[in-house]
Amino acid sequence: TETVKGSITAQAVTTTTGGSVNLQNNNNRFASYTANGAEGKAIEGSVLVKTHGGDTLTVAINPAVKGNVEVTNLDDAGKLALTTGITAQASDEADGHIKLESGSDLTTASGTAVRSDADATLISRDGSIGLDGSVNAGHAVVAKAGGDITINAALTAAESLAVTAGGSVTETVKGSITAQAVTTTTGGSVDLQNEGNRFAGYTANGIDGKAIEGSVLIKTHGGNTLAVAVNPTVKGDVEVTNLDMGGLTLVTDITGKDVKLESGTDLTTGEGTTITSEHDTALVSRNGNVLLNGGVKAGNDLVADANGNVVVNNALKVGNGFDATAGGSVSETGKGSITAQAVTTKTGGSVDLQNKGNLFAGYTANGIDGKAIDGDILVKTQAGKLTAQIDAAV
Repeated sequence: TETVKGSITAQAVTTTTGGSVNLQNNNNRFASYTANGAEGKAIEGSVLVKTHGGDTLTVAINPAVKGNVEVTNLDDAGKLALTTGITAQASDEADGHIKLESGSDLTTASGTAVRSDADATLISRDGSIGLDGSVNAGHAVVAKAGGDITINAALTAAESLAVTAGGSVTETVKGSITAQAVTTTTGGSVDLQNEGNRFAGYTANGIDGKAIEGSVLIKTHGGNTLAVAVNPTVKGDVEVTNLDMGGLTLVTDITGKDVKLESGTDLTTGEGTTITSEHDTALVSRNGNVLLNGGVKAGNDLVADANGNVVVNNALKVGNGFDATAGGSVSETGKGSITAQAVTTKTGGSVDLQNKGNLFAGYTANGIDGKAIDGDILVKTQAGKLTAQIDAAV
């Protein structure tokens, strides 16, 4: 333990203890810290270290710690490199959390594992975070970086994962995320498309509410229903996919260049939401329905593709064409309407587009795989002239 008057200046510090370590004086200056347990046993207490670690503070915590672990490089331009795993366990005095913080880049070495009974928090105040080692938290995983965050190993949180990056957040082929919900807050792009991902809630935010300067690309095993919220404007593409035979529900507006949402079963846009795409929007349900309870504004084309039905329950405004493919039917409710240059339907069942708000001058009906349409085709539009083409037996 250091008192308020105590400080350490050295190249490297090693502690071998049966109990806690508390070296948190702001005058400490050492660039390497190693914690060992007496006779190789667990440390019965917390390990709390702050130091001016210079260019790079290397950290090794060899035994399990029955308490909290907190290590900080106080230097603004200083890095922190974790070279071993860390295991923090809850005790009567501590919840078993882990917090690592640096001024510049923070890295975890390949093959290492950070394990906490509570939260695991990784902070780079003005640099990037590179996670080559795994992280497993009993509660939440939190990563905050002034620059980029790169996930190159498995991150597992019993509850939530929240990453904040002034730059981008990216998974490599080795990276994956398992959590109940994931929130990204970024200035740049988000690329989390590893097929090992497993989370049922995703929220994208911009830094200080500003636009995201890049694309947001998400794939995950979202279980029964993947809830999606994309709060800011995205100055790139937005693509979100539930890889499971489960649904996807959009709970906020989306604004991006191209927008694509895909699910295994029902894909639902929430009432009061609007998808706005500069170019194209695609909504795909591999084995369910596409339920358009929210509006869509697409600068070019809108594609709705469902193995079941496509139901239009809000205003669709499309610069070019609306193409709806349904193994079942395509229909409008009383709130639904379509504004487009042309509408094309490819269905196994009926088509019912008779809302008085419809405005399109071209309509084409096709059957699935050239087969007959098993139902009526009922279409009305306010266009002064309608060119219609029926390319299947009805």
